[in-house]
Amino acid sequence: MRNSSKGSAKQRLSDKIKAGKITGRLQEFSLSYPGDDDYEKVHMSPQQVTAGFKLLAKVLPDRKQVEHSGKISHIVSKVERTIVNTPDTNS
Repeated sequence: MRNSSKGSAKQRLSDKIKAGKITGRLQEFSLSYPGDDDYEKVHMSPQQVTAGFKLLAKVLPDRKQVEHSGKISHIVSKVERTIVNTPDTNS
Protein backbone atom coordinates (compact mmCIF):
# COMPACT_ATOMS: atom_id res chain seq x y z
CA MET A 1 0.00 0.00 0.00
CA ARG A 2 1.44 3.37 -0.96
CA ASN A 3 1.48 6.44 1.21
CA SER A 4 -1.20 8.71 -0.31
CA SER A 5 0.03 11.80 1.56
CA LYS A 6 3.17 11.88 -0.58
CA GLY A 7 1.36 11.36 -3.90
CA SER A 8 2.48 9.27 -6.81
CA ALA A 9 5.92 9.55 -8.35
CA LYS A 10 4.29 11.00 -11.47
CA GLN A 11 2.54 13.70 -9.42
CA ARG A 12 5.75 14.60 -7.54
CA LEU A 13 7.61 14.93 -10.84
CA SER A 14 4.82 17.07 -12.24
CA ASP A 15 4.97 19.29 -9.14
CA LYS A 16 8.75 19.70 -9.51
CA ILE A 17 8.35 20.69 -13.16
CA LYS A 18 5.65 23.23 -12.27
CA ALA A 19 7.79 24.64 -9.47
CA GLY A 20 10.73 24.97 -11.85
CA LYS A 21 8.65 26.82 -14.43
CA ILE A 22 7.15 29.15 -11.83
CA THR A 23 10.51 29.97 -10.23
CA GLY A 24 12.05 30.50 -13.67
CA ARG A 25 9.29 32.94 -14.61
CA LEU A 26 9.61 34.84 -11.32
CA GLN A 27 13.41 34.98 -11.70
CA GLU A 28 13.17 36.31 -15.26
CA PHE A 29 10.84 39.05 -14.06
CA SER A 30 12.86 39.96 -10.97
CA LEU A 31 16.11 40.21 -12.95
CA SER A 32 14.67 42.27 -15.82
CA TYR A 33 14.92 46.04 -16.28
CA PRO A 34 12.53 48.34 -18.16
CA GLY A 35 15.26 49.10 -20.73
CA ASP A 36 15.80 45.42 -21.62
CA ASP A 37 14.75 44.24 -25.09
CA ASP A 38 12.52 41.49 -23.71
CA TYR A 39 11.12 43.47 -20.77
CA GLU A 40 7.54 43.47 -22.09
CA LYS A 41 7.73 39.69 -22.55
CA VAL A 42 8.84 38.97 -18.96
CA HIS A 43 6.97 41.78 -17.18
CA MET A 44 4.43 40.57 -14.61
CA SER A 45 1.59 42.37 -12.88
CA PRO A 46 1.44 42.37 -9.07
CA GLN A 47 -1.42 39.85 -9.29
CA GLN A 48 0.70 37.49 -11.41
CA VAL A 49 3.57 37.68 -8.92
CA THR A 50 1.21 36.94 -6.02
CA ALA A 51 -0.31 34.02 -7.93
CA GLY A 52 3.17 32.68 -8.67
CA PHE A 53 4.12 32.71 -5.01
CA LYS A 54 0.85 31.05 -4.01
CA LEU A 55 1.32 28.30 -6.59
CA LEU A 56 4.89 27.73 -5.40
CA ALA A 57 3.63 27.36 -1.84
CA LYS A 58 1.42 24.50 -3.02
CA VAL A 59 4.17 22.51 -4.73
CA LEU A 60 7.25 23.29 -2.60
CA PRO A 61 7.65 22.68 1.13
CA ASP A 62 7.81 25.82 3.22
CA ARG A 63 11.34 26.49 4.48
CA LYS A 64 11.02 28.19 7.83
CA GLN A 65 13.80 29.04 10.22
CA VAL A 66 13.97 26.53 13.04
CA GLU A 67 15.66 27.19 16.37
CA HIS A 68 17.10 24.22 18.24
CA SER A 69 16.19 24.32 21.91
CA GLY A 70 17.30 20.87 23.09
CA LYS A 71 20.61 19.62 24.42
CA ILE A 72 23.39 19.09 21.91
CA SER A 73 24.64 15.55 22.34
CA HIS A 74 27.92 15.75 20.46
CA ILE A 75 31.02 17.90 20.51
CA VAL A 76 32.73 19.11 17.37
CA SER A 77 36.49 19.18 17.65
CA LYS A 78 38.92 20.95 15.39
CA VAL A 79 41.28 18.83 13.34
CA GLU A 80 44.35 20.49 11.85
CA ARG A 81 46.91 19.16 9.46
CA THR A 82 50.21 20.99 9.08
CA ILE A 83 52.56 20.16 6.25
CA VAL A 84 56.16 21.11 6.90
CA ASN A 85 58.84 21.02 4.25
CA THR A 86 61.99 19.62 5.83
CA PRO A 87 65.40 20.36 4.31
CA ASP A 88 66.93 17.53 2.33
CA THR A 89 69.76 16.19 4.51
CA ASN A 90 71.23 14.03 1.72
CA SER A 91 72.48 16.87 -0.46
